[in-house]
Order: sequence, then C-alpha cells, then structure tokens
Amino acid sequence: MTDSANELELNKTPGEGVGIKQWADVFYGVLVAPGQTMRVLSDDALYKSNETAVLFALATVLTSSWLASFGASGGDSGSLAQVGITLCTFLGVLLWAGISLMLFVLSRLCRSPKHNLGSAFIVTGWAFVPVYFINPVKCLSSIPFIGVVFVVGLLVWMFALQWLAFMAMLNFNHKRMFALSIALPVMYKLVFLCGLLFLLGIVF
Repeated sequence: MTDSANELELNKTPGEGVGIKQWADVFYGVLVAPGQTMRVLSDDALYKSNETAVLFALATVLTSSWLASFGASGGDSGSLAQVGITLCTFLGVLLWAGISLMLFVLSRLCRSPKHNLGSAFIVTGWAFVPVYFINPVKCLSSIPFIGVVFVVGLLVWMFALQWLAFMAMLNFNHKRMFALSIALPVMYKLVFLCGLLFLLGIVF
C-alpha cells in the first residue's frame, strides 16, 4: 500500500473506526491513491460514517459545485448570475443525492456487506473532487489540442472516481462493474446521463 493509504488506515482515535477526520487528508488520498481511499471510505468499520464524515462529503460537493458554477458565470456578480450559481450548486447537491441513493439501493440488491447509506453518500461525495479543477481546465480549453486533452481527461477522471466509488461500495471487481453497467435499468442510466450533462454544461 502507498504511504497515503497507510496514513488513512492508521489515523485511529479511541472508540471510533479509522479517523480520516481532516478534510485535507481525504482530499490528498483521493488525489494520490483513489482506489485505496475509496475502499477505506466505503467501509464503515474503517471510516465511521458519522455526521462529520457526511458533512465533509457535503462540503466537497457544495464548494466544488459553487466554484465551478461561479467560474461558468464568468465572475458576474449580478442578481441573475447569483440565481444561476445557486441553482447550479443545488443541482450538484441533488445529483449527489441521486447517485448516493442509487448506490445504496444497488448495494442492498447486490447484497454487498457495505450497504450503509452514510458510506454511499461519503464515497460519491468525494468523487466530486475533480469538479474543483474545472475552472483551471476551462482556462486551457482555448488552446488547440492541449485544451481538448485536458477537458477529456477531466471528464474521464470524474467518471473513473465514480466507478471506483461504486466498485468499493459494492465490493465488485472491474469485470462485475462492467457487467453491472450494461445491465443497469434505464432509470439508473438516466441519473448518470443527467450527471454527465450537468458537468458538460459547467465545462462548456
């Protein structure tokens, strides 16, 4: 395991599971060891899904969505722009809630040992980390070829983190996840499509 993953697993406090209590620690773990970090976050025995942990995930969704929405507004401070930023931030939270509930239902249907609603909100919330980098990437989007590479890379990163979050929560390998993605009902796929359109709308 990497040093960051070891740090996540060794940060224990008495009477609790592994204490990834500092927002910055989890953020760093998602950046450098996303697969291992998602596995720790999805396991209630390792990372207690209490109110603080869920609030950390909510803070990630709120701040990343707000920053991306503010960037999309072009820095406009008008009332109409503020309404748009608020609405876009709310849609980000709504999308997070939809994906989290879908993951929780799937974990129950697949009889995963990690069928914890709080953990579902935590792993999907931390999968929003790439949204923080939307504004820097948008600055590069005007550069021929390089801009396209960065935009596509960001979208792939977003999808990959959600994929790892689902893998960790469902206790699946890549083959089973691929099979699940094909067999998912249309309603579940529509949730992901709405998420993709939301992200594309912010990027472009």
